[in-house]
Amino acid sequence: MDLKLISFNLRGFNSSLGLLHDLCNDYSIISVQEHWLRPDELDKLAVVHPDFNFSAVSGMGNAGSMGVLSGRPFGGVGFLWHKSLNSVMSFIKGDPEGRCLAFNLSVCNRSIVLINVYLPCNDNSIEYKNEINFYVAFIVDILESVSHTDVIIMGDFNFEFEDCRYGYTVFKPMLQRFNL
Repeated sequence: MDLKLISFNLRGFNSSLGLLHDLCNDYSIISVQEHWLRPDELDKLAVVHPDFNFSAVSGMGNAGSMGVLSGRPFGGVGFLWHKSLNSVMSFIKGDPEGRCLAFNLSVCNRSIVLINVYLPCNDNSIEYKNEINFYVAFIVDILESVSHTDVIIMGDFNFEFEDCRYGYTVFKPMLQRFNL
């Protein structure tokens, strides 16, 4: 099997289930963002495709578990991978806000850190800046603590890779430091 990866912002699990199933026919690893599943619903990812396993974190914490959810669902990231990769995929770390998930993929004498992100949208607030700094530190912690030969950061960054974008100005030194 050729190793093929893709990133897909679902904008809701239910609305994208058919396309996600189809992607499983062409790709061996799929990173997903915005699945909008609560922690008690993450097992829905198990029904996407019979040949795929998954791991995910919810962006909703316990939202809605105690009653009716007000507003629309939000966030969450995950990985789906072909079952033939079970022995070479290993969980590293996920964040409790459901915006970042990391796995290690060990293939062909390579140790590849896969990081899936769904970063917040820039609203020029101090909260946004704090969150971006938190996630860069989260990723740096992973890269400093896990032995690796390669790194793939994929997902929805919610900023352009331009020097005038705050998110990029925080990410850029990390990318340079780790030669990404």
